[in-house]
Amino acid sequence: MAVNLVERAQKILTAPNSEWDVVAAEKTDVQAMFLTYVLPLVGAQALVAVLGLMLFQHVELQGAVIQFALNVVIGAAVVFILAFVIDGLAPNFGAQKDFTQSFKVAAYSPTPLWVFGLIAIVPQLGILGLLFGLYSLYLIFIGLPKVKKPKKDQEAVYALAAIGAIIVLVLVLTIVLRQLVVAVQGY
Repeated sequence: MAVNLVERAQKILTAPNSEWDVVAAEKTDVQAMFLTYVLPLVGAQALVAVLGLMLFQHVELQGAVIQFALNVVIGAAVVFILAFVIDGLAPNFGAQKDFTQSFKVAAYSPTPLWVFGLIAIVPQLGILGLLFGLYSLYLIFIGLPKVKKPKKDQEAVYALAAIGAIIVLVLVLTIVLRQLVVAVQGY
């Protein structure tokens, strides 16, 4: 079952508590979520980012295309890695291993960052992305217990473990991405 991207994003952003309940009960698969939600948002956000680089930092087309490809690959990889982390941690907190449910949390929680990315064509607005990033972490905090259903006394710890993992993952991938861009542009 494919979801309406605009409707889901709007509800995740404006009414996350009730939307996580809907998400938890949905019968969907990873492929559908990835193709109809994650990939379009990651791709659109990456496109806007490279347009901003070309317009405001005068990055050449070749560099922009490379940056676009890296942004899409890493953006998609982060979702899958987060889903694997959430699923791998599940038994430690009384939740069932269920990759589809884990992917739901990983796929929908970055929505604020992706939506912000669509309006952040000016690179100097990037600092505002921190606020949207914090909201994404909040979405993990409230969504993970609803979707993964850990033991009641383990909900916060499970969410914080997932949030800690995503922070480390994003930091590592940011460093790797910067090194790849420097290496590719330097040849």
